[in-house]
Formats: sequence, structure tokens, C-alpha cells
Amino acid sequence: MKNQKEVWLPVKGYEGYYEVSNLGRVKSIERKAKVCGGGFRIVKNRILKNSLNNTGYYRVNLKKKNKNNIYLVHRLVALGFIENPENKRTVNHKDGNKINNNISNLEWNTDLENITHATKVLKSRHNKKYVINIENGKVYETLTELALSGDSEFSKSHLSAMINGHYPNKTKYKYLNNKL
Repeated sequence: MKNQKEVWLPVKGYEGYYEVSNLGRVKSIERKAKVCGGGFRIVKNRILKNSLNNTGYYRVNLKKKNKNNIYLVHRLVALGFIENPENKRTVNHKDGNKINNNISNLEWNTDLENITHATKVLKSRHNKKYVINIENGKVYETLTELALSGDSEFSKSHLSAMINGHYPNKTKYKYLNNKL
């Protein structure tokens, strides 16, 4: 999968504005955009930066006709690349990793299928407190793993206090709601 070719398709409803890839990336398409005062500016072709929502999923902000909308990246990938003949409404991450938005990791599910997957397939992960570096997307299974990784200069207890808001300084780490 490392050598998987990236394929781009228009984002439904945003044709000519944005495209989504089979690898889980979203990009803007070069175009003219109106600005205040009646002029135009050129919007460059670029990969959009993902941000994490409060449940650990990547999201992107798409703008069209001066209206901003936030979309979950995994849904954009599924809508663009995965057929859904049964009109299932939930997109499931097969490996349980909410930030792995590669097409090979996504499938359409019913709500019940999604819950069943989470409880049966991911049961072993249920009580773990995963930690994510929100700057680079790297996920650690435990605070101990993070503290020993060299990604952080802080101890496990200091990291825990920072993530839980006991220190006023901001941290680039966040819990992923006890599971991926």
C-alpha cells in the first residue's frame, strides 16, 4: 500500500473547487475567486491542512460562494470512491484508526454494523487511552510509549497533566477518546 497511486476525484457539491484522493487527502483547485469590491484573486492548487475534531476524526473546511462548511475527511473519501448501493449512512474505519482515511481502510456500514465492529473487532482497545500528536498525526498507544519515544521531552506524569489541562501551557498532544 505504500506504493499506492494517488487518484483525485472532485468533491461532490464542490466540483471545480476541491478534490479528494483515495489516500485521504483533500486539495483546492486553482481558480478565480471574487473578493470584496468586485475584484478577483487566484486560489492556488494546494493540499488542505486537516484538523482534528473533538472525537478524533480529521476534518477540513471547504468554502464555496462565501459559505464555509466543515466536512469529515473519511466521509469525503467514501462519498467519492466507495459505492453505496444499500444507502448505508455510516463510514467505518476497518482498522479502528480514525485518522487512517485511505480508501482501503473505509467501508459503508449501518449504525448497527458500525457498533458491532467497534465492540467485537476493537474490544481489546476499549480501555486504552491513545494519545495523538496533533501536529504530525502520530498516534501512541500509551503515555509511556509517548514519553519514551523521543517525540516529547516531558515525563509521563507531566504529559498527563498537560493533556488534562492542569498546566496553562498548550500541548500538541490530545487523547483520542479511549480508542482509535
